Amino acid sequence: MKLRGTLFFTLLLGVTLFVSFFPHSKAKLPDQKETVLVRTMMAYVSQLHFNPKALNDAFSKDLYTYYLENLDGSRRFLTQEDLQVLGSFQYLLDDEIQKGEINFFDSAYSRFNVSLLKTQEYYREILSKPFDFNEKETFELDGDKRSYAKNDAELKDLWRKYLKYETLNRVIDKMEAQEAEPTANAEIPKKSMEELEKEAREATLKSYDDLFGRLQKVKRSDRFGDFLNAISAMYDPHTEYFAPIEKQNFDIRFSGRLEGIGATLQTQGEYTKVSSIVVGGPAW
Repeated sequence: MKLRGTLFFTLLLGVTLFVSFFPHSKAKLPDQKETVLVRTMMAYVSQLHFNPKALNDAFSKDLYTYYLENLDGSRRFLTQEDLQVLGSFQYLLDDEIQKGEINFFDSAYSRFNVSLLKTQEYYREILSKPFDFNEKETFELDGDKRSYAKNDAELKDLWRKYLKYETLNRVIDKMEAQEAEPTANAEIPKKSMEELEKEAREATLKSYDDLFGRLQKVKRSDRFGDFLNAISAMYDPHTEYFAPIEKQNFDIRFSGRLEGIGATLQTQGEYTKVSSIVVGGPAW
């Protein structure tokens, strides 16, 4: 019974944090709205969480580390020069949260966006020229085992090695596929190493163009939602912040009811069907 009560309270807290906060700041600027979001979420957590934590330097350091790991765990965007600036907030996040300030988020958001533009120029420039696969090079693929690049020059070289590695893998795949072609096509001349390398570079370029296209479409509100979820993760892994549209989607998935049209949905295999209509609703 005690365990069940604890779980219920956790779920209750989660539902509380899913509440849309925008009515409190309907006429405010985006940064003012974000300030309200921080204060509102922290008010709910401090009052209703079954195991609230003290906002202190230890909390601040854990939040700082957790957020940066989620922002750039691969260590392919931020440099040690960026961290020198962001590091000044390492023990100040608890103070900012209590005041409802978002200076750390603003700084991290700005620097990450600048890095997106910068690294986009890097990979396009690097992939415009053939790679020399005869040169022996090594680098650490696992971001957890690699330090942040010292500066932009080191960051660009890291991207060069990453892109060279990925292109080489594509070249090897193409070579193996070419060797495995049916003997009936033996009269067709095989592509040279230069042709395979060019095709592989083009495929790598398209892959990163698609990736950066998605990254650059991420809105500030989505990034801020990630920051709020980093704060909530300091309490437990089941407390989350949902933006209004995410809250609506959660309700639909959880209940199977799409209130917007007045219908109850039911999933069967790969398809979703309308199982009933709400009398008096829009669909009715």
